[in-house]
Amino acid sequence: MVRWLNAHLTISLPENEYQRIKRHTEIKWGAVARKLVLQYLDDIEKAQELLVQSRQSENGKKQQSI
Repeated sequence: MVRWLNAHLTISLPENEYQRIKRHTEIKWGAVARKLVLQYLDDIEKAQELLVQSRQSENGKKQQSI
């Protein structure tokens, strides 16, 4: 079961970008932001895992050559 919490984020946008967003009232901008934040978190975590794996691999190669 997923438990949803209400987290409030505030973003600053240039006036012209804010006006562009206001023109699209049919879009649920909170849902757009949520999806992008979660995707960004997934990307960061994948990159961190690859870095850890890469370092472990390098350390293993160094130990084998000793």
